[in-house]
Amino acid sequence: MRKPLMYLSVATALAMTVMSGILSGMASQRWGASQAAQPLAEQLQTLPADVGDWSLQEEAPLSETAQNILQCQGHLNRVYQNNRTGRQVSVAVILGPSGPVAVHKPSICYSSRNFIITDQESPIDIDTEVGKQSLWFTEFQSKGLEKETLQTYHAWSFDGKWEATQEPRLAYMWRPYLFKIQVAAVAPPGESADEKAGIEFLKDFIPQLNDQLFSEPTANPTTTP
Repeated sequence: MRKPLMYLSVATALAMTVMSGILSGMASQRWGASQAAQPLAEQLQTLPADVGDWSLQEEAPLSETAQNILQCQGHLNRVYQNNRTGRQVSVAVILGPSGPVAVHKPSICYSSRNFIITDQESPIDIDTEVGKQSLWFTEFQSKGLEKETLQTYHAWSFDGKWEATQEPRLAYMWRPYLFKIQVAAVAPPGESADEKAGIEFLKDFIPQLNDQLFSEPTANPTTTP
C-alpha cells in the first residue's frame, strides 16, 4: 500500500503546486493586465483638482520603481492643503492587479524611511456622504531630532466600498483589479498630533473619488475560478 499512498501524496503535492501557481498568476496578472481596468485608469487621471475645502498643491507620478513593483495600471499622487487650517495631506490612489496592490502597506514603506511605528495599525470607521468607510490607521514618529508625527490611513476597494481588510490578498484574489487609497498627514514638532486632518480630508475626498470612478455602471469585476 505504500506505493499508492506515495503516488497519491506526490499527485496531491503537484496539484497544490499547480493551483498555487494559478492563483498567484491570477492575483498578479502574470498572463496579462485586466482590460476592465483601463477605463477606470483613465477616469482616475481626470479627477478634479480641488476637493471641498482642499486645494491641490502638488501632483507628481510615482517613481518608476514603485510603479513596477505595484504593476500600476493607473495611479494618482497628490498633495492637498486645507483652505481654512493650512494643514496638508498627501494622497495616493493606486489601480492595479489585486496581488501586488494588496500586499503594499504603509508600515512597510515608512518603516524604511527613517520612521518608527508608535501606534500599531488599527481599523477606524469614517462616515462620509457615500456611507461608512473602514480604513487602517497607523501612527509613526520620525527618528531625527525634529520629532514629527506622521499619521497614515489606507484601505482597498473594487466597487467604491473602502475596507480595512485583514487579509486583502486572499479577500480580493479573484478580482481582476483592485484600488488602494493611502493618505498621510504630518503633525509638525510642537503641534499636538491629531487625526482630524486625514479624516476630514477623506470625508471630502472619498465621495468625489467614488463619483468619478464608480458612478457609471461597469461590468462585474469578479473572476470566477
